[in-house]
Amino acid sequence: MGSPRPRSPNGHPYAIGPSSLSGGLRGRRSGLKSRSFQLLAIRFGWVVLVIWYEFFSSLSSCKFPDAELLRRQVPSGSSVRPTHVVLLADPHVPHPRMSYPPDSRPWVNFLEQGMDELFMRKSWNVVMRLGRVDAVIVLGDMLDWGRGAMSDAEYEAYYDIFHSIFRMPESIPMYFVPGNHDLPLGPNRLFSPHARDRYARHFSPPNVILPIANHSLILLDAVGLVEEDYRRYAAEMQFGEWDGVEGGVIEFVKGLGDNPPPSPRILISHIPLARAEAAKCGPLRERGRILKGAGPGYQNLLGSETSRFLLEVLGPSVVFSGDDHDYCDHTHANGVREVTVKSFSSSAGIKRPGFQLLSLVPPTNPIHPSHADRPCFLPDQMGVYYRVYLPLAIVTVLYLLGTNIRSAYKRWKVGQPAELKGRLSPAFPEVESMPTALSSARRVTERPVPLTLPNHPRSARFSFGMDHLSVTRATASAPVSPHESPRMAHSDDWPYRQDDDESVIETPNLSRRSSYIYMNGPSDYQTPAASSFAQEPSSYFLPIPSSSGAGLGLTTPGLSSTTLSGSMRRISSSNLSAFASSTGGGGSNPPQTIRRVTMPRMASGNISAKDKSTFGYISEVIPTRRGHIQRLRSFLRWLWKTRDSVVVKSWREVGAVAWPAAVVWVLVNGLFFIS
Repeated sequence: MGSPRPRSPNGHPYAIGPSSLSGGLRGRRSGLKSRSFQLLAIRFGWVVLVIWYEFFSSLSSCKFPDAELLRRQVPSGSSVRPTHVVLLADPHVPHPRMSYPPDSRPWVNFLEQGMDELFMRKSWNVVMRLGRVDAVIVLGDMLDWGRGAMSDAEYEAYYDIFHSIFRMPESIPMYFVPGNHDLPLGPNRLFSPHARDRYARHFSPPNVILPIANHSLILLDAVGLVEEDYRRYAAEMQFGEWDGVEGGVIEFVKGLGDNPPPSPRILISHIPLARAEAAKCGPLRERGRILKGAGPGYQNLLGSETSRFLLEVLGPSVVFSGDDHDYCDHTHANGVREVTVKSFSSSAGIKRPGFQLLSLVPPTNPIHPSHADRPCFLPDQMGVYYRVYLPLAIVTVLYLLGTNIRSAYKRWKVGQPAELKGRLSPAFPEVESMPTALSSARRVTERPVPLTLPNHPRSARFSFGMDHLSVTRATASAPVSPHESPRMAHSDDWPYRQDDDESVIETPNLSRRSSYIYMNGPSDYQTPAASSFAQEPSSYFLPIPSSSGAGLGLTTPGLSSTTLSGSMRRISSSNLSAFASSTGGGGSNPPQTIRRVTMPRMASGNISAKDKSTFGYISEVIPTRRGHIQRLRSFLRWLWKTRDSVVVKSWREVGAVAWPAAVVWVLVNGLFFIS
């Protein structure tokens, strides 16, 4: 089998250096650097990212505070394990119609409703994957519009939405504290008079005591307490004088004062207790403080006298409240700590929703507390999209686009050479590795007149100041000459002979043979031997130039005085060696003046387009000193006109990366809606 390496006309392969092989090696990238592997790695990274942020990231810091509690209260070797209670506040499940402005677009409401439900389902899934949960207590505002005026059927459908989100095993009890969005606070035409009855039927009754792990959890109806407090204030009576409404909150609290439940006691209220205006909420709060304020349907804090009354009568060890939507850790003047739990809703005006984890053990040591709590913050649901997904998506697009532009620029740069050796024929990879005779350079100022091929091949007639010679070359195809071989030129004053032989068809590679023939003066020429014309030279290219000559550095040896006659081959670079071998032996002839002869051809209609050498094609695209802006415009113009453009290819790759992550996102989030 033949060698795949390019060979010279004499049969010897050219030496291919490391520089010529570097392009091929770069083209064959290893598996780790291939484009397909890069796309696969980006796809895998996006899938892992989506699964992490949509499913697992919330569990990284959510653990019940059992370790410290067991160390302080439970003796070593005891089998007692803590009781786990999850405290939720302000889920605010939106109503499909009443929770949105009346002039809003239905499709926008549908989209917001779906996203709110999705985020809440995902957050609740986090709670259910915490491990062992013994009880769940919701600190009010279960429904965003539970107090609204609606029919019983509409309320049932509204409650079904809440129940479909907060699905729980039957073994885990769920308790509720009424909030101001569940029960009306003050008169309003938009509030339903049946709201309290509906709440009692669908949720747990207010004002109850839950005995859990030898603790008394007091679930207080703070909304009813505020309404009753308004009546007491209107009657201008103190708590000691006010007997309260029958079955009301004050009556319930006074009853606990007369018959206190077992200690320790934990007070759970929807509305926080009163505090000073400058009271701090700790470093975990997102912004601001809890300020006093009241209005139609809401009150930010309980009154000062009401708060003092609750703390004195009930004597709680800790208080948990909601309504404010943000986290607040405050210690009252009597040393009682109150924790305002974060809202469980992502649309409650906070960045990170949350809930509270409460661990209880039966008290054995009165010195140390028998309960411990810890906040658990959920990820910023919208922030995951515009602070994680969006920036990484932009980085991915820029990376794919940038790498494609870089590859396209390399291809364009190869097509826009800065020097001659960048445009070598594929058979000659590098100038340095080519033979000297083939890579000899000439100055551009010494360019000879090129030689081109006529449209209709004819037998050429040449006149050398002697008898007319009919020179016809009909031989086997010669290999393509180097890039420095010009095309045949023409001469308009060459006589046209009607008796040219039309039957002889010349091969196109004649146009690539050298025509830089330097003839001697107008003297008689000798005809070379027939055998010299018959044999093919060992090389189709010219020999190594001598010290004299111009152009390509070629000199034509002097011919003998024998007159040329008959039909003669066309004189070209392929048979100059024959002339050299037949005439170079005689040394008696005096040196002749060298002149350059241009081989003419017949003029044709598109001669101007063909009258160009291979070197001319190369040299005309060699860029001159242009500015960077013009070069950039040229590159962008080429980039845009490319059939498989960078933009189209980049978008295809972006789609190839995006669709697996999108499918995973749909599957992961769709699981939360499956019953």
